[in-house]
Amino acid sequence: MYNFYILSTFLTFFLSLFLGLFTFVKGRKKTFSIYWSLVAFACSSWSLSLWGLITSYSEEKALFWQSIVDISAMLIPFFFLYFVIYFVELKNEQRIVKTLSLIFLIFLIFFSFTKYYRAGVIPTTLFHFWINPGTFYFLLPLFQFVNVSYALYLLFKDYLKSVGIRKKQLKFIFILSIVGFGGASTNFFPQFFGYYPYGHILVAFYVFLTVYSIFKYRLMDLKFVLRRSSVYLLSLSTVILLATFFKYVFSRLVPEMELVDELVVIFVTIIIFPYIKEYFSYISNKYFFASLYNIQEVITRFSDKLSSILEIDKLLETIVSEVNKSFYPKSMSIFLYNEKDSKYYAAFSAGDSYKKRESFELSKKIFDKYLDDRNVLVMSELREKSESDYHKTLQTFLNKDIKIIVPLSIKDREIGLFLMGEKESGEAYNSEDIQLLQILATQSSFALDNSLKFEEAKNFNILLEREVEKAVMELQKANGELRTLDTAKSDFISIASHQLRTPLTVIKGYVSMILEGNFGKLPDPAREPTEKIYDSNERLIKLVEQLLSISRIESGRIKYDFEETNLSDIVLNVIEGVRYGAIKKGLDLSYAPPKGFVPMVNIDTVKMKQIIGSLIDNSIKYTYKTEEKRGFVLIRIEDLKDKNKIRLSIEDNGMGIKEEDKVNLFKKFSRGKDISTVYTEGTGLGLYVAKQIIEAHSGSIYAESRGRNMGTKIYFDLPKIETEK
Repeated sequence: MYNFYILSTFLTFFLSLFLGLFTFVKGRKKTFSIYWSLVAFACSSWSLSLWGLITSYSEEKALFWQSIVDISAMLIPFFFLYFVIYFVELKNEQRIVKTLSLIFLIFLIFFSFTKYYRAGVIPTTLFHFWINPGTFYFLLPLFQFVNVSYALYLLFKDYLKSVGIRKKQLKFIFILSIVGFGGASTNFFPQFFGYYPYGHILVAFYVFLTVYSIFKYRLMDLKFVLRRSSVYLLSLSTVILLATFFKYVFSRLVPEMELVDELVVIFVTIIIFPYIKEYFSYISNKYFFASLYNIQEVITRFSDKLSSILEIDKLLETIVSEVNKSFYPKSMSIFLYNEKDSKYYAAFSAGDSYKKRESFELSKKIFDKYLDDRNVLVMSELREKSESDYHKTLQTFLNKDIKIIVPLSIKDREIGLFLMGEKESGEAYNSEDIQLLQILATQSSFALDNSLKFEEAKNFNILLEREVEKAVMELQKANGELRTLDTAKSDFISIASHQLRTPLTVIKGYVSMILEGNFGKLPDPAREPTEKIYDSNERLIKLVEQLLSISRIESGRIKYDFEETNLSDIVLNVIEGVRYGAIKKGLDLSYAPPKGFVPMVNIDTVKMKQIIGSLIDNSIKYTYKTEEKRGFVLIRIEDLKDKNKIRLSIEDNGMGIKEEDKVNLFKKFSRGKDISTVYTEGTGLGLYVAKQIIEAHSGSIYAESRGRNMGTKIYFDLPKIETEK
């Protein structure tokens, strides 16, 4: 038993020291982790000093080690109480308790050096030396009992109001405390009762169980660090063994090349270490720890994969594959939410899970009621909170072995769910897992939303293409019919115009001869009606000419005879033909001839005369002399040197053009509303024909007016021909 006791103290020393250092280095950001590391250090010191005490052969050394044993034994319950107070988050409420415990500790440490506490050490049949207790030595077990009992009370009190993994953590700490302190308290047996401290072995079990609780119930969140260290340690040990083996083999095969052997072994070791580490990571990840990953690496890889995929099926497969690489669940499914029927539909499943398009309804009340800040629903925690809601939810999942549910959403809009089964290792999902799942779920939500919109747009485009194709065919058919009708219309207009032009020209000739008295003097009562006949015939001739021009323009049969001409000569010629109409209405018709330049242009003289005459005639028609103002029509030719063009403008102070009429001014059969009431005989074809002919001359035509009764300015620009000075 003596050797067994030595072995247990030695084992407890190393395990406690290792865990204490690990907790302090990796968990020092949390106060309760620091106090737990102090508990581990004190336990390590206590075990080492016990080993020193029972292996000492001199009274002096035994007395030294006994002093350290006592002080360490005082520090363990003290630090444990502080650890519990901070773990259950009662640091402010327990100020008096902490202060009293600290005062008692200080007093006990100093008191332990007096003869009232310890008379010294004495040889025993159990060990070489053991403590010889003083009258008040019982204060140490009393201090331990009070501190530990109160700490257990706080743990139990917090346990009653906790749920989920927190409840399991508190339960395990409670059991660990009873095992550890119960075993350590048997070390008082020799001095008080004379019995061997059989329970001391429980202290070593306490350390082992602490390691187990860290892995199983993520106590103090040290699991990830310990797992990574174990993989590195195992990988390094394997490489060292392989290196030793290779060294031995080479030394046997080629003993004369010792230096080369060493270089080869080093080279091979460096090459195979990453592969061995990766292999052990995979084995540990899948079958033992199930979350041995680097969070940042997983997030980066996950983001890179998702950012390059838009196809929904490929995206779903990639998400499940990447999640499986980190967690290795026995099954995983992604369900997508359908807003139309408020159901979740299985979009992709891996493992023994759901069939595609399998659906269920999940009450939103469950999420609203049980989702916490983590935005994850753990089924085991749900069961602890509400047995009835747990069974309802489980039935929703058709009794599948679902362990965790992760909602996929963007703000308040549902996208879907992750449903994940138990891990291959059988362990619970820890805080690191949940933290990573939150991030992956957020990334997946946005990726799935984009992909679904892409699919919707793609399907819409396919449907749109079909509809457009159908509409195009219908339009082509309708256009063919319209072209046939348009050709028939143009032919009809052309034929009708040709047939009308000849008799109208004959009528014009005979009426003109009657008015001139070629057939005898025309009686005065008959002159006015005859003049009206002449004017009406003139309008018909113009209408026929316009219709013929439109027919030729639209059918492409119009021909132009371009020649270099002085535009001013044409204007003067046209003015002479319309001057009588202006004089008759009492208007001032004036022409400002060009100065300093000759307006040479390349035009069809006949057609340009028709256009200019029509524009001047329009100005005369819609301009009136009144008592307030005298009407005028001003024609001028300008040299646009910067544009290398000649501009002909016709300006009047007549009716003007309303703003809403300007957009239709140069369209076929278009006339302003007010204009049609003033001059009823207009056809709305003059400006349309003018625009077509001007543009055929590589020119452009414009109209300006400041509004009703503010006059109008019509002008067009033609390319200028440079003349020699």
